[in-house]
Amino acid sequence: MSRDMLLLLGMGLAVILVLLVLWDDLERLTRVPIRRLRAGASTYLTRTTLVPMGISVFLAIVYPGAMIKLYLVIVGLVVARYAFRKHSSEEVDVPIREIAQLVLTFRGTYQLQPSVFSSLAEVSKKLSSPLRELIDAVVTTYYLTSSGERAYQELRRRTDNVYLNQFIYILEMSETAHPEAVVVALDGFAARLRRHVELRRQIDTSLGPITSQVSFLQGLSIVIVIAVGLIPTLRRAYSSVTGQVVFMFVATAAVGTSYYIEQRIRSLKERIT
Repeated sequence: MSRDMLLLLGMGLAVILVLLVLWDDLERLTRVPIRRLRAGASTYLTRTTLVPMGISVFLAIVYPGAMIKLYLVIVGLVVARYAFRKHSSEEVDVPIREIAQLVLTFRGTYQLQPSVFSSLAEVSKKLSSPLRELIDAVVTTYYLTSSGERAYQELRRRTDNVYLNQFIYILEMSETAHPEAVVVALDGFAARLRRHVELRRQIDTSLGPITSQVSFLQGLSIVIVIAVGLIPTLRRAYSSVTGQVVFMFVATAAVGTSYYIEQRIRSLKERIT
């Protein structure tokens, strides 16, 4: 056995001995960073992001041409980022129906005990996420600071929801208004919310066929692209530079059109507010 080989073997044994001696300390030092890494990965590595990335990587493998491969990976990253942001915004968004339930439940509790934050603490137990966390933050801030203004500011800091801002305004006015006037204001606000809920339901029903058609066309496009990539005689057409440019142009137009339609549908729904 050569001297270099013996030296490498000795260094390897030394490293193994050091690891065995310091294993417990290394485990304690790396435990927190690994937990943080897992928590961060679990946030971003979800089905929402993994599906488009998986499809793009698979297509990059089966399609010929370096330009197409790079293009597909980039498109996969862009779509995954868009899907993640869309999913995150939907999780944070509070449905109008739940805000209407909050207003009605608060009204009933407030009539029995005309105390804003005591009523909010009771109402919070009957709410679901993320609205419950928002109301809990308001109540906690108030009891920690003894300041209603700070509590309302905390809610405004956490959300820019138009309806919740109107609800906050009524709560702020309750400090100087008579309880009966507050109840009347809550009744009027609840009536407006009910009209908005009905209008949103009608809009969703009207846009349902369009949304279904867009989803169907998106799925059909993906199936066609995968089928072309799996058939050698068809994917051979994209091995040339011209074929790759044509593929990227058509794919970009399809993705851009799909994004435009989704944004238009979302814009129509947001006009209700």
